[in-house]
Amino acid sequence: MRKIPFKILEIDAGKDSGGSGSCLEIRLPAGLADLLRNRASQSWLVGGAVRDWLLNEDPQDFDFLLAGMDYRQLKNSLPGIKKAGSSFPVLLYQGFEINLVSDFQALSRELSRRDFTVNSLAVDLQEGRIRDPEGGFFDIKKKYLQAIPGSLQTDPCRLYRGCRMLAEHPGFEPTEFTLTTFRKISRERLIEVAGERIHQELTRVLTARKPEMFFATLLQAEKIDVHFPGLADKYLQGCWRLKQLREFTSRLDMAFAALVLDLALSSEELINTWEKSIALPAKWLTAARLAGELLDILRSWRSQPAEKILELQERVEKASFSLEDLIFLAVSEDLRVKSSGSARDFIIDYQKLADILAEMEQEVTGVDLLKVMEPGPELGEKLRRQRIKWLDTHL
Repeated sequence: MRKIPFKILEIDAGKDSGGSGSCLEIRLPAGLADLLRNRASQSWLVGGAVRDWLLNEDPQDFDFLLAGMDYRQLKNSLPGIKKAGSSFPVLLYQGFEINLVSDFQALSRELSRRDFTVNSLAVDLQEGRIRDPEGGFFDIKKKYLQAIPGSLQTDPCRLYRGCRMLAEHPGFEPTEFTLTTFRKISRERLIEVAGERIHQELTRVLTARKPEMFFATLLQAEKIDVHFPGLADKYLQGCWRLKQLREFTSRLDMAFAALVLDLALSSEELINTWEKSIALPAKWLTAARLAGELLDILRSWRSQPAEKILELQERVEKASFSLEDLIFLAVSEDLRVKSSGSARDFIIDYQKLADILAEMEQEVTGVDLLKVMEPGPELGEKLRRQRIKWLDTHL
C-alpha cells in the first residue's frame, strides 16, 4: 500500500530542514494540529492537498475527514469552528475544511461522493497510508481529469471547479466521460448555482497558469454562454492579454478588465449580463467599463485633443485604479495586436504622457484663481480651461 511521508506542524513552526518536497508538511492552527495528532487513527487528509503533493506542487487546500465525532464534540475541541454554506454546508476552522464521518467504513463512501478521482484520495494521519477507492492515483500519473459517476449531478458547480482545475494544472485533460458528464448537466441547474460560487472559481481562474483552459473546456461542454456570454470567440485574446498583464500587476480588477476588454469595447449589455448572473465585485465592473471607455484614448494619446487627455486624467483620478494600471493594460493590448515593439518601448511612450500630466498638476494648480474667486463649480471650470490650454502647448 502506498504511503506519503508527512508531518503535522503548527502554522508558525520553522521550516523543516528536510524540505517540503521530501515530506508533506501539514501546517495548521495549534488547536486543529493537536486534535489531529490525538485522533490520528481516525483522521484523514483528503482531496487537493494529496493531489498537489503527488504532482510535486505546493499544496494549498487542506481538507480533513474525522471519524467517531459528532458536531458537538468537535465544537468542544475547536470552539472557533463554524458552519458555512447553505446548499452544500461545510465545517470551517480558520479556513480549513473539516467533514465528519461515522466510522472507517464510511470513509470510502465519502470519498466516492467527491467530484473527480484526483480529489478522492485520502491519507491517514497515523501512518500516511493512501486510500484510493476511485483510482485517483492512476489518473494523477496520467493527468486525466475523470469525473466520479453521479458526483456532478449533486452539485453542478463542480463543472466549473473541474474547468478551473484544468486551468490551474497545465497538462491535465478531461476524459471523454468527463466531457459527456459536463454536457449532460442542464443549463437550468447551472443557472441555479449561487453567483458567489461562480465568482470564487473565476477569481482562481484569473490567477491560474492557463486560464484559457477554463473557457476552452466550457466551450467543449457547450456551457460557456451560461455565465460567460460573449466570450466564446474572445476568450483566447482575453486570456493572452491577462497573462501579459501579470508581468506588471497582480490586481484582480485589472485582470478581469483584461479578460473582458473586447466585451467592454463592443457590448456594454454583455457586461451587464455578467453582473446579474455572477456576484462580481463593484471594483471589477468599474475597472472593466472604464478600461473599455478610456483605453482607446490612452493608446492613441498623441493624436488626441487636449480636452480628451484631460478627461482621461480626470476619470482615472476618480477610479479605483491608477493611470499606471491603465498603462499596464494598454501595454498588454499593444503586445497582442502590434507586430513590432517591446513592452519597454510601449511603457516609455506612455510614461511620457504620465510625465506631462504630472507636470500639468504641478504647474496649473488653481492657487492663483483662489486669490480672486470663491471655491466652487465656476472655479473648477476655469481651472479646467487653464489646464486644457496648458496641455495644448505641451502635447
